[in-house]
Amino acid sequence: MGGTAILSGGTVQVLALPGNFGPQTAFTILTAQGGLTGSFSGATVNLPFLDPSLSTAGNSVVLTLTRNPTFLTGRALTANQIGVARALDAGPTGNVLFLAAAGESSAGARRAFDLLSGEAHAGAVTTAVEESRHVRDAVLDRLRTASGSVNGSAQNVPAAFSADAPQRPSTVAVPIQTIDPQVFGLWGQGFGSWGRTDATTNAASLDRSTGGFLLGADAAVNEAGRVGVAGGYSRTSFDVTDRLSSGAIESVHGAIYGGAQFGALQLRAGAAVADQSITTSRAVAFGGFADALRASYDGTLFEGFGELAYRLTFGPAMAEPFVQAAAIRMRTDSFAEEGGAAALLGAGRTHDVGFSTVGLRGEARLGPDWPIMARAMAGWRHAGGDITPTALLAFPGVAGSSFLTAGVPIARDSLVVEAGLDYRVARAAKIGISYAGALSDRAQDHAVKGQFEMQF
Repeated sequence: MGGTAILSGGTVQVLALPGNFGPQTAFTILTAQGGLTGSFSGATVNLPFLDPSLSTAGNSVVLTLTRNPTFLTGRALTANQIGVARALDAGPTGNVLFLAAAGESSAGARRAFDLLSGEAHAGAVTTAVEESRHVRDAVLDRLRTASGSVNGSAQNVPAAFSADAPQRPSTVAVPIQTIDPQVFGLWGQGFGSWGRTDATTNAASLDRSTGGFLLGADAAVNEAGRVGVAGGYSRTSFDVTDRLSSGAIESVHGAIYGGAQFGALQLRAGAAVADQSITTSRAVAFGGFADALRASYDGTLFEGFGELAYRLTFGPAMAEPFVQAAAIRMRTDSFAEEGGAAALLGAGRTHDVGFSTVGLRGEARLGPDWPIMARAMAGWRHAGGDITPTALLAFPGVAGSSFLTAGVPIARDSLVVEAGLDYRVARAAKIGISYAGALSDRAQDHAVKGQFEMQF
């Protein structure tokens, strides 16, 4: 404009259209050829992540919009929320997710970060590791029950001594060790379980349920050893309800195992692998934004396990203190979710977890002539390693937007218990049913198992 501009206060109100604002964007809003007198009192802008400021440059008034680089991050509280907020803050302001979250209240923004976090992918790892116990427990159960028939048993047989001659030899009962001719075995176990891990300040609670089976065959290799193979299938469903997420893990299992006796000392060990197919489903809905997302990817779980026990026999009863260890490696492939703007890219990850258990198990026949055996176990399990699984995720097309999301942790210390009954339907065959539980301050798992064994 020509002449002199006389400014006597007033506020500059900026109605900016959503777009990709840089760290600073300057606009000349007034130029007076005859100069400026006075000033505006301030400026406002309708986009909350922009800070407006006014300055003069010669005969011009310049409006500068400065982007707040931590606008969303400043609203986040938990580690998962901060990861998502930083990723969005690092991207363009024109991104639909950034704009949708920026338009929310602080509480609404935190809810948006939780839904965008992809927590279900970390929860899938927690679920797979917790449910891996079914395979190793089934194998170790088989080795424990089979060890009673590997070596045969001490039996009383009639014997005569020449010192009793010459009139008439008398017979006495003499205990000798006999070899069980039934060296081959077939066995199977079906299991169903359900469990829950409570929420932390960072991650939502996780519910899970599993159904599956394992079949095995083994043979005695000598009077003190047994080796075998096993395979099976399981399907686990999990839900992270507060994150509007769910998923399933289908696993095909394979295992090798072996055991040996050295007097009362029992050594049992095995290794297993599970080829897994993981599917997830998530919903993201906050403010005016909504999206439905799905992913499908593969995983592999390896585990090696072993147990050392000392068997004490008391007539028709047995007690067995034991120590047990397991090492687990869970690997997941990279993936890309299908859906809209909230879809995530996931990087392949590896998690290593170890378990150690110390406990006591026992069994006893319910009656001298009954073919029913009662058994029970109690122990303390400790977990170490990567007990809080994480997922490395990113928003497609947003440079520098990768972030880590953690799921609920695997229980560090748990009381493990089991109780069951075995019924011998024939000399070489038996069936059984049992309950098994793992209880900690933040998690609980329960399982019902049915099994059969045949020797030939």
